[in-house]
Parts: sequence; C-alpha cells; structure tokens
Amino acid sequence: DAASPFTIESGTLWVIIVVAVLMTFLIIYFVKFKPWQFHGRQKASVILTLLAFLTVGLIAGVKNSGTDGLLSTVEAKLSSQPLLWNRLLPNATYGPGILLGLVVAVVPLILMLSYLVKSKQWQLDVWQKASVILPLLAFLMVGLIASVKIGGGGDLHNLDMFIIGLMFAAAIAWRNGGYEWIWNVHGIPAWMGGAMIAMMVFPALTPLTQMRPLSVHRDIKLVATLADITPMDPLPNPLPDTLPSDEDTEKALKNVQKAVATAASTGEILFMDQRQLLTFGYIKDVPLVPEYDKKVLIDQALGENAAYFEGFYRDLAAHRFSLIVTSPLNRQLNTDDDNFGDENNAWVKWVTKPLLCYYEPSDVLKKVDVELLVPRAGVLDCQGMMP
Repeated sequence: DAASPFTIESGTLWVIIVVAVLMTFLIIYFVKFKPWQFHGRQKASVILTLLAFLTVGLIAGVKNSGTDGLLSTVEAKLSSQPLLWNRLLPNATYGPGILLGLVVAVVPLILMLSYLVKSKQWQLDVWQKASVILPLLAFLMVGLIASVKIGGGGDLHNLDMFIIGLMFAAAIAWRNGGYEWIWNVHGIPAWMGGAMIAMMVFPALTPLTQMRPLSVHRDIKLVATLADITPMDPLPNPLPDTLPSDEDTEKALKNVQKAVATAASTGEILFMDQRQLLTFGYIKDVPLVPEYDKKVLIDQALGENAAYFEGFYRDLAAHRFSLIVTSPLNRQLNTDDDNFGDENNAWVKWVTKPLLCYYEPSDVLKKVDVELLVPRAGVLDCQGMMP
C-alpha cells in the first residue's frame, strides 16, 4: 500500500499472533502450578495472549487484510510461482535435501526434549504441550512450503522460525529442570548421550568444510597450498571464492563512477544491482528505479508475469536507460542437475535474453562481479528473444 506510511503484510501479522501466543504461554513455565488452575502469571499470560490477538486483529482490520487477506496472499503466492517438491529430497541445489538436512539439524534436540518430558525432568500439562507443539507444527509447515517454492530450498533458512522456536523450547526446558540430568550424566540412556554429541557436532560439520579466508591477495600461495592446489606462478584456478582486494574494489568503484558520470548526460541510469552505492553516497544524484531492481525482476520472472515485463521491454526498446549496472549476466540455460537450474532458466528467459538484445556490455568488472551495459548501436529484431 503505497499510500500508507505503515505497511505490513497480513501474513506477517498472523505470524506475530502465533509467536505472541507461544511466548505468552511460555511465561507459564516459569512458575509451578496445578493443571487447570490459573493464578498470577497464568492470568497475565492469558491476558497478554488476548491482547496480542486484539492488537493484531485491529491492525489487520484497519488495513482490510484479516484472515481473508492472509488466505488471498498465500493463494496468490502459491499459484503464481511453481513448487519444486524435489527440493525436499537430495538434489543439485541442496545436496542432502530439505528433509534430510532438517532431520540432521533438529532431531537430536527433539530427542533430548522428548526424553526430558518423558522422564518428568521437564513437567508440562496438556495446555503447555499444546502451546509448544502447535506453533512449531505451524512454523514447520510454512517453512517446508517456502522451501519448495521456486527460489528457495538452497538451505534451511526458510525453516528458521521452526528452528528458533525449538531453541526457545530448549531454553525453557533448561530453566525448568532440564539441567538436572547433568548431575547424573552417567544415569542417562546411551542414546541420549549420542543425541547430545550429535546435536553439537552435526551443525558444525558443514560450516567447517566450507571455511575459507575472506581475502587471499596477500598470502595467495599459502591459501593455494591449504586448498590443495599446487603452488606455481601464475597460480591456477580454481582458488576459493574470496572478497576482492582493497585495490581492486577501489579501481572498480572509480570505473563505475566514471561510467555513471559519462552516461548521466544522455539518459537515466538503472542500478539493477549494487544499489548500496546509491544508499551510502558513493554514487550521487542518480534516482532509484525500484521497479527494475534485480530482486523484483527475478521474483516476477519466477512467476512468469508477462504483464509486468511488458513495461520493462518497452523501456529497453526505447533505450530509456543510458547505462545499466548489474551483476554479470549468465546467458546459458541449465539442466535439472545444476544448482538453482530452474531459477537460472527463468532469469535467462525473462531478463537476460531481452536485455542483451537491446543492450550490450561496455565493461565487465569480474573481480567485483559487476557488468555495465549500454544501448546497442545497431537495430536488432528482438521479437524472437521475447518469452
């Protein structure tokens, strides 16, 4: 809603409700009481929960985006972009697949929490169990759907609400007697000890195998040796991906500034990428064109929104922009065996091919992943390049 200074998606509002319910009921865990009896903090928890529903409901009502708005938003998102269910299983985009990766990440913790409940070291009544399990199940379902939507599934970050919710539950369990097993560590089952070890080791394996230096320009031969690449002069590729050196960054920035200064007198300038240069003042007096930001374009491409791209193609054909700053454009279609192959193919089909028909590279700054495009001098028939 561009006319409103306060904008929030209806889906976000209802996520706030779920979190509020979870958090307010978790307050109950900090005091011991008999089931079905509500006193003191229990009353406060119920009151806070009702206030959370009331507040978020009022906001949703003001914006006319209550439950119907949420359902409409979810339906629109699910119908506008494909769901890639193969991302749940081992695939080229995420090796172990979402399901196996999630099992490795959370099952040891779930086993530990289950043991604490079964052994009555963490005592919960039926309402307390529901206040933990139901929101976590909701977070799990939302996270799985988001993970299989095209553009997702490269890791577990879409399941962060579920994983963080489990962490909150573990913290409450620890506070309310869960720590007592430490004093009798020899009395716990062997599988519980294995789960504890797995909980600490498994999440660290992938980050450890992917560790690499931020920069190698000073000790490049040492890094090559550590990466098991035979040192020689010049060094072969591939070296680990790292940040560019300060000298390369400064040189690239000057090239972009020079190109912007030259093109500014003949037309608009589009920053499809590298918008931080405008935000932090490295490039001045260049208005932002948010509708053609790279993230907006890829979102529309994933949804195959032909109506949206009509305006983009008209602007390209009219050479509205005298300079376009973007990341290097991949022109090759991928297969199912390539990382994010479906996403790459949507980008190539809807953005790269039409863009490179009307524009051509004037400079490619490989070390900082920047490509500068200018209008093509010759007139080409681009109809065959359109989706």
